[in-house]
Amino acid sequence: EYGRYPASNHELDLPAPHKFASPAFSALEVSQNGVITLRFENIQGIKDGVIQLIPGDENTSFNTPWRCVTPSYASIASWAPQCEYQPE
Repeated sequence: EYGRYPASNHELDLPAPHKFASPAFSALEVSQNGVITLRFENIQGIKDGVIQLIPGDENTSFNTPWRCVTPSYASIASWAPQCEYQPE
């Protein structure tokens, strides 16, 4: 369905979140409002770290602005300057 962001991996015909697992990466999950959650095994000594990509306004037809946020990595700006640390 067009005009809204997908709410799951299934809606995009993607594998289940855990199917993306690798030694450093544990899951990639698409959730409500098109939020993409990346889960990491152990980066910078943090197990189950999370980085989220959050789409902007659904009314933009092209060039969707995305925000990158993490509650897990306080130093993220040093290695991903476009991301913002937002502690829970």
